[in-house]
Amino acid sequence: MEYPLFHDPAGYIALREGRFAFKTRLKKWYEQRAIDRCLDLTRDINSVCDIPSGPGRLFEFWRTRGWVVTGMDLSEEMVKASRARHSDLALGGSVLHHNAFEVYPETFDIVASVRFVCYFERADRIRLIRSLASMSNHYLLLQYKTSETRKGAKNA
Repeated sequence: MEYPLFHDPAGYIALREGRFAFKTRLKKWYEQRAIDRCLDLTRDINSVCDIPSGPGRLFEFWRTRGWVVTGMDLSEEMVKASRARHSDLALGGSVLHHNAFEVYPETFDIVASVRFVCYFERADRIRLIRSLASMSNHYLLLQYKTSETRKGAKNA
């Protein structure tokens, strides 16, 4: 199993956002709409663990919901960028250096792992999901596409 590490926070953001402002806003809108649809079904959430948090690009989204935000990432560069973003937004919680496959002793109301699970083969995905679920009191929010999903098969 190879754990993908991103070492360039600015490059990661540029890759995720693309070159065109309109397309960037549209992609963010679709992503937030999909997450909102899932979160609208949840109740009593006060804390979120965003893992891997990358440079903290979803922190503002979690803040709008009033949640205590804990970010986790294995890449030192992403942890540093995430901590800066966390501080800039004056969020409750913290940012930690942590491997998503390892159980963490604290639990959160929701554990969110956006665009990460797709990097792994089925057996490792199951192991990852079990690890993430062990960190959650209530909910696990996963977003991914693989050749096994409808959109992933179309794009493969």
